[in-house]
Amino acid sequence: MTLVELLVVLAIIAVTASISVLALGSDDGMRSRAEAKRLQARIQMAADRTMIEGVPLALSFTDDRYAFMSSAAGDWQPLPDDLGQTHELTGGLALSARPAGSFFMIGAEAGGQPFALDLQDSERPGTGGWTVIFDGMTARLVPLATPASTDLAR
Repeated sequence: MTLVELLVVLAIIAVTASISVLALGSDDGMRSRAEAKRLQARIQMAADRTMIEGVPLALSFTDDRYAFMSSAAGDWQPLPDDLGQTHELTGGLALSARPAGSFFMIGAEAGGQPFALDLQDSERPGTGGWTVIFDGMTARLVPLATPASTDLAR
């Protein structure tokens, strides 16, 4: 093998490695999507539970954590199972709500309060994110930048 052939092989390997690294990208987008999908699934689980059991639940959150609550004797308490455990957001992810608030009812028989939760990287604003929209019965996930993310009735 000549030096020129060796250099060509090394150049091909370098280009292939560069393309692979660029194709992988950053895991930030995947991490925020996975977190948003988890939140959507947990909201839907709470909504399904209220329909089955007929007991209203609520979502309580701050910008970096959330938990689901139930009303026991008129006082809201975290649920005694996995759904009630406080889930903390990591890596600079933050929640914000529309309408503004930090406590939303997820009621039985379509009595839930519609809301939208935006999940985005607070350390890098404007880099995209996800919106979980709850219409009173179902939760769905849309990219934060789309116009549909402001529509709570769909």
